[in-house]
Amino acid sequence: MLVSDVIDRINTAISDEDSTKASNTLFTNKRKVNQLKNALDQYASNVKGIEDIFSTPVNTSNRVVTGPTDAIRSQAYRLAYIWRDGRKNPLNIKNLNYVTTEFPYNTYSGIPRFINVWNNEITIYPDSSSSAQTTTLNGAISDSATTITVASTNSFPELNGRITINNEKIRYTAKTATTFTGCTRGVEGTTAAGHSNSDTVTHNNFELFYRRKHFEISVDANDTISPTDLAKEMEIPDEHVEPIVDLVANKLLILIGDFNLADRYKIDAAAFFRQAKNDIEAGYGDVVQGGMIGHAYDWEVNNIGATI
Repeated sequence: MLVSDVIDRINTAISDEDSTKASNTLFTNKRKVNQLKNALDQYASNVKGIEDIFSTPVNTSNRVVTGPTDAIRSQAYRLAYIWRDGRKNPLNIKNLNYVTTEFPYNTYSGIPRFINVWNNEITIYPDSSSSAQTTTLNGAISDSATTITVASTNSFPELNGRITINNEKIRYTAKTATTFTGCTRGVEGTTAAGHSNSDTVTHNNFELFYRRKHFEISVDANDTISPTDLAKEMEIPDEHVEPIVDLVANKLLILIGDFNLADRYKIDAAAFFRQAKNDIEAGYGDVVQGGMIGHAYDWEVNNIGATI
């Protein structure tokens, strides 16, 4: 469902014909969007159903990575790994006491095995003894190019890798000896841009799977909602939109003192969030149960590809 559809539903709720205060100046777009953000933040923190991937290069000179700013505070980080020597090395998330005890000096280096998270900083232990792979562009590219030609793709992941060029992060689905193909531009909240010949291309060898907040909806100084945001798809399932609309309508109507109409949209928020979490977990369960493949070693031939 589009953001525009959600705003329309909120407008319909607060403009009920029984309400004599529907045109109240408190019903600005900014106030509607703020209340929608509050409801979506509650949804994200309770349901933990909005998922994303954060990636960045990790080199021998940096042990600390600044985490994604949109991660929810509780149970945000699901899995992290670092790519090295042609394989993914999972990183165990440990507490401060463990990593401080096991790594009391700053001189350890090798294949990273652990991370600790504090104040949105991800500290890697031990220091990586190798840096992220780099190459250079072989020719300029536009902000919409989906095939990127480089000097060499050697040592980059064969499939579904992520790279950084200047300030843009890019996901590719496959590669040849000199190209990244099936590219999705401007991922992870960055902006697609043109790049020049010989610009550096760096592998995002650190990947973090995490749960995050819903994207924010912008309202300008003229109280106009961003057309770009209105055209975006909501990041929650359609079946969860109506209760969110009810939560927003209830808060807005209470704000202007229209308690009779507000009661129409009063719901048990805690019960809704519990059910929404169960809905998502049950849906994932159905997918897993439908699989026919057991352990990876039943079908994997090597670390590059698989023959089934």
